[in-house]
Amino acid sequence: DGHAQRADETGTLQDVDLGATPGEAFRTAFEYARDRGGMDFLALSPHTTAEGGAVDPSDNANMSKDQWGQMVLVAHDVTRASEGAFVAIPSMEWNTNSAGNHVTVLGTAELAKIETGRYDRFYAALNQREREGDHPLVSMCHPRTFRSAGNPSLDGNWDQIFDVTLTDIPSAADRSKKFNDYGLDDFEPMRTQLPRWIAGEVMPDRAVVSDGLAALQAAGSSYVRLFEVLVGRGTDIKGELRENASLMVDRTTGQVTRFTRVHSDWDYYLLAGFQTAPTAPHDNHYANWGTGHSTRTGVIAESLTEASLLAAIDQRAVYASEDEQLVVRLYADDRVPMGGTLVTRASSAALSVYLEDSDYSGDYEVAIFAGTIGGDAVTEVSRQTVAAGWQALSVDLPTTGAHFVYLEILEPGPNRMAWSAPIWITRS
Repeated sequence: DGHAQRADETGTLQDVDLGATPGEAFRTAFEYARDRGGMDFLALSPHTTAEGGAVDPSDNANMSKDQWGQMVLVAHDVTRASEGAFVAIPSMEWNTNSAGNHVTVLGTAELAKIETGRYDRFYAALNQREREGDHPLVSMCHPRTFRSAGNPSLDGNWDQIFDVTLTDIPSAADRSKKFNDYGLDDFEPMRTQLPRWIAGEVMPDRAVVSDGLAALQAAGSSYVRLFEVLVGRGTDIKGELRENASLMVDRTTGQVTRFTRVHSDWDYYLLAGFQTAPTAPHDNHYANWGTGHSTRTGVIAESLTEASLLAAIDQRAVYASEDEQLVVRLYADDRVPMGGTLVTRASSAALSVYLEDSDYSGDYEVAIFAGTIGGDAVTEVSRQTVAAGWQALSVDLPTTGAHFVYLEILEPGPNRMAWSAPIWITRS
């Protein structure tokens, strides 16, 4: 769904020859990411919906089974030719924005030609693929759960609006899309309750949403491993300037602010019990794979192979970074890595963090964020300045129950940040 173009050093868009076939375009993308983007791997994920085509005009791309087959063959060929220096991963982005948002699917041999908006059927299809020998993994893409702070308008593409009757929303199109993110409306009790909310018969109920999230989490827990926390801005970033997509510049005031989905959407789903690691996808709509963005998704794998990368993603050994060079490692009690689970009777947990950046020599500011499954908020429990290398930290566990902790890391000089996968800690 992109453009065969790339901006030059003056910002002028230039046409890019991607070849005459989808297979040639896939090869161009993978080889460009390897040779110009400096990437270790690229998971290329064109849009796909049901056989009938996309129902959302903004999602006019729909990969065919033949095109998928071409990408699989090209990916394997590029990986083989790269001789251990790069991995090309075929993947797909299923569904449409209006019908419950997109998810990326990795680790399956078959294209997801599932009825648009039917997440119940989507997860049933993944279950069938698993029975047939695949090991599908899912990433929740560009979440849109809540309005931005201080926004009084009821119009917009956010998903959840409480404390109003939904008929107060002026746009019928907006109203029809509420409470459907990632298929929330495809499972009980939301499937039965939501039509009454949209009709204005009753107001949205937080307890019903909580039960619906639990049902959605149960349906997808075998597959969902990743959550997009950094925005891609793939329709804005057109050149090869390695921009930090998180930093937004106000066109009127020139003020620079950081926008992420970390402490809004990701925290919300973590509190609801979704066990996901953070990602920084690019959502490229121009031919600048790896050169347009400075942001990277780091995967801590045993080797640079597709099987090893997918195995690491399955274990949530993943972090999101605004910096291409930043290396992050995190352990609890010297044995449980980021993405893992620790069971303890202690009232605190020792954390070991390793930080390294080949083009940064200063200190790092590290904050520990913690939450409790079913709790109301994720809170910053400590913040300190540390040097590169291995450093010891600690987090208190004041109550029994299921908790999670993750790190937020800042490189003050270049103003780049990163977020580790959580470690889930059960204090008995």
